[in-house]
Amino acid sequence: ALREWRQGDATSRPFELDVDGVRLYGHLDRLYARGALRTRLDTLHGPAQIAHGLDWLVLSALGDARPLAQLALWDDGPGVRERPALSVVQARAALRDLIALYREGMREPLPIQARSAWRWYAAPRNDEAAELAAWKLAREQWAGSNNTWGDANNAAVQLALRGRDPFAGEFDDPDGLRFRELATPLFVAVV
Repeated sequence: ALREWRQGDATSRPFELDVDGVRLYGHLDRLYARGALRTRLDTLHGPAQIAHGLDWLVLSALGDARPLAQLALWDDGPGVRERPALSVVQARAALRDLIALYREGMREPLPIQARSAWRWYAAPRNDEAAELAAWKLAREQWAGSNNTWGDANNAAVQLALRGRDPFAGEFDDPDGLRFRELATPLFVAVV
């Protein structure tokens, strides 16, 4: 799939971008004529979607019309899927929202982690039963099991949240509501 998609050599682009007085700077790598290639040789999870999405937003905010190309394992097998570039205005608005979320996280620990938040966001939620099923998937990722790692097993998460657990109570528990309120705008911005 990669050989079919890739044409020519990859380039790198340094950037410096001002978003309402916040200066973002760095390098975007793996830029091809057809797009910004990002890979995960498995299904996409929350951290990958955030990393890929941030590069996509920055590239779009710079006025570069190349799409984000994600090489990953999809439901129908491995392949490259492209996400079209956003307008500069849309990309800057999404970055602005993420900076606001970052600032909020600097003021207080937020009851959210990328993997479980992605499980919540990516699951169908078109009715109450589907919403509860999505919540169950997110809870399973948060808690982990004997055979899988969970977001709550991270010592830094335990220390930062100081016992708060968005999945400890009922579906409408305040920390659970806050988890969902944070997960949705985070992934709306990067996806």
